[in-house]
Amino acid sequence: MREFGVNFKDIHDRVGLLVLLRLRDSGKYLLVVSTHLYWDSEKVADQMKELKELEEAIVLMRGEVEKDFGEKEVPVVWTGDFNNGPKSPIYEYVTKAIASSANKPLFRSAYDVYGFLNADDRRIVIDSSSNEIGWGPDHEVAYTSVNYKRKWTIDYIFYTHDRLKVTHLLEVPSLEGLQEEDGPEGWVASENDKLRKAFEEKRKKDPTVNEATGLRLIDETKNNNGIPNSLFGSDHIPVLAVFAFE
Repeated sequence: MREFGVNFKDIHDRVGLLVLLRLRDSGKYLLVVSTHLYWDSEKVADQMKELKELEEAIVLMRGEVEKDFGEKEVPVVWTGDFNNGPKSPIYEYVTKAIASSANKPLFRSAYDVYGFLNADDRRIVIDSSSNEIGWGPDHEVAYTSVNYKRKWTIDYIFYTHDRLKVTHLLEVPSLEGLQEEDGPEGWVASENDKLRKAFEEKRKKDPTVNEATGLRLIDETKNNNGIPNSLFGSDHIPVLAVFAFE
């Protein structure tokens, strides 16, 4: 019904997209938001600036929906690659600092109960008892991205939990399955050569840089395989949630 793009006001070439949907069967409205924040997790200030720009756009769009369609506080699903973990200021800001009109935290992560749930035919069914057991960043999935550099949770499906509830989650593939395929022959040695060359270039510019702190090679004795592989076309696994209106 309506869409709006946000070009973040920085040099990192990142964007956000907001799309207003109307369900055919019920006529209810849903605002879907997607983004990909700056990749460097240590530069939280840059990520936070992008996050707040998108937050402003969400507030603006919700206001327009109320004005134009009479839908007050339209429910929101906000998803994407946030490039930071569940214990980060980014996750904390989304789930604690952004408040509803009742001055309560507005967003939750769909997978913040994952640690309590049992697999059921490649999906996880969430019932009311799971929310009573507990939820939060400690119970997120262990990883959404697996490659030779990292095994980390950085992808989320946030939602306005005062208007929506999660009914199903896609099960996360096992780490063994994600790492079972070998990469190209000699790829670890090749990557280490690239890392050494990059380090030498860095040391030319700054002689104070030393190997102990500036050179991080891949451990060739460990299983460094990951995705993409023949089953997964990205180094991120798919995450999926099914919602029902409250």
